[in-house]
Amino acid sequence: MSMATITQARIGDEDLRRLKWRSRRGLLESVLFVSRFFEVHERAGLTTMQAEGLRILMDLDDPMLLELLPG
Repeated sequence: MSMATITQARIGDEDLRRLKWRSRRGLLESVLFVSRFFEVHERAGLTTMQAEGLRILMDLDDPMLLELLPG
């Protein structure tokens, strides 16, 4: 399997539900960021790479996440 195939593979519905559950946040700013991410990427289907990137971000606490966000 090529790297392009791996990075373009889509996650399944169950993985998407788990990712959404894991992405629940406490601060409004973080909630807005996560909500916007899903609005933009969910319809097209999240790739495994996008999902992994979001999982890594969700390991951060809210203040650290907000430091990384523009604006």
